[in-house]
Amino acid sequence: MAKIEVLNAPAALDKLAPFMEQRTGSKYRGFHRTSPFKALIGTMLSLRARGAVVERVAAQLFNRVHTPQEVLDVPLEELVGILRSLGHVDRRAKFIHATCQQLVDKHGGKVPDNMEDLLALPGVGRKTANLTLDAGFGQRTVTVDTHVHRIMNIWGYVATQNADQTEVLLRDKLPPRYWKSFNPLLVDFGNEICWPTSPKCSECPLESLCPKIGIGRRR
Repeated sequence: MAKIEVLNAPAALDKLAPFMEQRTGSKYRGFHRTSPFKALIGTMLSLRARGAVVERVAAQLFNRVHTPQEVLDVPLEELVGILRSLGHVDRRAKFIHATCQQLVDKHGGKVPDNMEDLLALPGVGRKTANLTLDAGFGQRTVTVDTHVHRIMNIWGYVATQNADQTEVLLRDKLPPRYWKSFNPLLVDFGNEICWPTSPKCSECPLESLCPKIGIGRRR
């Protein structure tokens, strides 16, 4: 059996960025900087939800609340109503409410600026924590979601079973100059071209280079 080639991620990202910038009109320089509170809650809103819906719901929520205490002052039934279009609404609202309660009780109403305390918040995993540290505090982090995990495995740059394993390897392998920009780039690439099922390989600028590991199995 012929050896499967591995796509070099830095070279792939360098080629992918101008293609996606032309296609989407976005400049991939990293996550938009915002307040730690909006970064944390906004990321919790975005989990397993569509981008356009998240933007609409986040705008409605942040017009209503600006601090963890203000979230707690909103009746849970009203919070559920604001979040309803996101899906998983009861669970999502309870996590956000519980996280804000812990921020008030243990952190003086402030979002902590370290991974350990963020991961102790209800419903917060490594992706949410990393994105909060990046967008909310300007820290340099490696934020891995399902798109990043899936695409890096398709390229063969990593061979991992979950996003946490991918994060660990990328911290060692991916040059730090890419840490700010690669997640937004690959999220858009995953939504536009490299779909989880039936990816549009014929439209991909990496088609002739990509080893397509696991693509046939997905189809």
